[in-house]
Amino acid sequence: MDGTLVNSIAAVSKAWGDFAVEHGLDPVAVLDHAHGRPTIDTITKFMPERTDDERAALVDELLENEISRTVGIVEIPGARALMDAIFASGIPVALVTSATEALMRSRMAAAGLVVPDVIVCDGDVTNGKPAPDAYLRAAELLGIPASECVILEDSAAGIAAAQAAGVAGTILVGETDPTDQNLFAIPDLRGLEIS
Repeated sequence: MDGTLVNSIAAVSKAWGDFAVEHGLDPVAVLDHAHGRPTIDTITKFMPERTDDERAALVDELLENEISRTVGIVEIPGARALMDAIFASGIPVALVTSATEALMRSRMAAAGLVVPDVIVCDGDVTNGKPAPDAYLRAAELLGIPASECVILEDSAAGIAAAQAAGVAGTILVGETDPTDQNLFAIPDLRGLEIS
């Protein structure tokens, strides 16, 4: 969702940057690792000495901060038109994100986007991205094989998850050049059509 449907870069960078500085961590390293991954994975990586309860409290603190930061969150250009076309076509669609459901709903609302009926969020599967579990669960909930799904992604962790799930295709959304030549890359969602 973040980076594919919703532009929340400023809010994410500020929340994670403040968190890193407050806890004596390198903000650049933390933000680089956090992109596309469940919050607990990043906190565990950078704070392995903390107990499970301490890490859970830090996740709650960070998520509360992130949920409250909606100023400047907008749709990725073309997201609303694409979602409207998907909904109108009747094509099965799921939203898969490493964000919690509360954070996802906050950001989608801030961007003025409708949340699909099928969602897979942080906590809905045991292993988050880059493991394929979330995409496999979404395909299961949609009632179609993962091999018939096309994924929009913007993070290395998400691309790895999609490829490990065996999806039909992955479209890289954003300004990053794909290192994998099998990826189709687009700067945003304008002009992407459903057929």
